[in-house]
Amino acid sequence: MTQATAAQRKDGQWDVTMQLHLAKLESDSKGKESPRAYDEPVESAIFARAPGTKEKDEKVLFTDKRVLSGSAPVVPMTVKEKPFEVGVDPYNKMIDRVPRDNRKEITFN
Repeated sequence: MTQATAAQRKDGQWDVTMQLHLAKLESDSKGKESPRAYDEPVESAIFARAPGTKEKDEKVLFTDKRVLSGSAPVVPMTVKEKPFEVGVDPYNKMIDRVPRDNRKEITFN
């Protein structure tokens, strides 16, 4: 996740945008890795959390599984409550060498 932003609409809902960097490698029988196009379904989520609370206290506002493709997709979503954080593969179900960058606190516009 490279960026996560949100802006409140006039109707009170929140437009949330995730900007991602995706990469997928494939290994052959000798362990040589080659880049491959990213084209797999991935879970995305938006979380709410009260100020000063911990991750265990968060509320899930939105989850969706969609196919993401390309190396730098932009993922728009809308929620009814003020978001705190977004995640792609937020529960680290997929093999990932750097899982700590799957979630990001939102910057408000």
